[in-house]
Amino acid sequence: MDTPAAPSFRERFSTYFDREVAQKAAKSLHDGAEIGLTVGNEAFTFTREGGKNRVKDGAPHDPQLVFTMTPAAAESVLSHTSEDIGSIGIHIAKMVAVPEADKKITIQFKTGFLTLFGKGYFGVLASGGSQFASYLASKGLNGMGAFKDMLKKMRA
Repeated sequence: MDTPAAPSFRERFSTYFDREVAQKAAKSLHDGAEIGLTVGNEAFTFTREGGKNRVKDGAPHDPQLVFTMTPAAAESVLSHTSEDIGSIGIHIAKMVAVPEADKKITIQFKTGFLTLFGKGYFGVLASGGSQFASYLASKGLNGMGAFKDMLKKMRA
C-alpha cells in the first residue's frame, strides 16, 4: 500500500497565504506583484490576482523580491500560527537577522524603491501596525529614508 506523499512546500505556503491574516497583510499589493520563494530545491511564486493571494508552481517571471530559506526555516514560518500581522512580521524579520544558516531567511531585492512603493509593498509593512514599526525602528529602519538606504546597500 502506497503512503500518500507529504504536501509540498508550495502547497503548504498556498494554505498559509490563503489565511485571512495573510490576505489582510497583502491587501495593499497590486495585482501582478510577484515574490519568489525558494525552499531547499523547491521554487514557487507568490502573487496577487483579482485582489487575492495566489501561490503558483515555479519561479516568478519578474519578481520584485525573492525569499530563500531552508526547509527548517520554512517549517518555522509555517508553524508560527499567529493571527497578528505585527507578530508575523517580527517573526520573519528575526529570521532574516538570525546568524544560523539553517534558520535564516534571505531576501533579495530585485527592484528599486519606486517600484516597491508603486506595487504596494510598503503598505504590507504598514499593516504590521505599531508593534512591527517599533521593532523595525529598534533595528534602525525608522522611515522611508532608512528603507531607501537599506535597499541601496542590499542591491549593491
